[in-house]
Amino acid sequence: MFTGEKDGCGRENKRNTEQIQVRVMNMNWMKFFEEIVNLPTGPDLTIEEKLSKLKNVESFIRSLGFECKYGKGSLIAEMGNPPYITLIGHFDTVFKKDDTLSRPFKTYDNKVYGPGVADMKGGIVIMLKAVKEFLDEKVEMKRGLRLIINVDEELGSKISRDDMYAAAEDSI
Repeated sequence: MFTGEKDGCGRENKRNTEQIQVRVMNMNWMKFFEEIVNLPTGPDLTIEEKLSKLKNVESFIRSLGFECKYGKGSLIAEMGNPPYITLIGHFDTVFKKDDTLSRPFKTYDNKVYGPGVADMKGGIVIMLKAVKEFLDEKVEMKRGLRLIINVDEELGSKISRDDMYAAAEDSI
């Protein structure tokens, strides 16, 4: 069933109602995106402070069935057995706490703004959404899945580097 809406040029909009429903369901992802963008994770925070900001992310990852642990400067989540398909992202930004608080997440003209939306909190949301969609398909997994989210990438990953190198040993 089509909506009958017109686009900006007066053409009939061919989006069907199912697509609109999907957009509404995805608003929860936008809320999640907003929550993590508004968390200060800049260079003026300690590694421990930044790791503590990952609690909502960890909770979501656990809800997907992953086992989680913290390494040195990173959250490591695993499901299944090696060899793992490993996805890596970082949660820290270059924005200091005051910058994050004074420039919160916002949308304007179909664009998203805020500290870390492109590098790389948006990537974290995309990674988690892709993993959830994959798991929702109930595909038989022949490989394990591992997610690593570090909090010191903007500082050269000096603390979390060993975790990532160790993960590479049994990743494909």
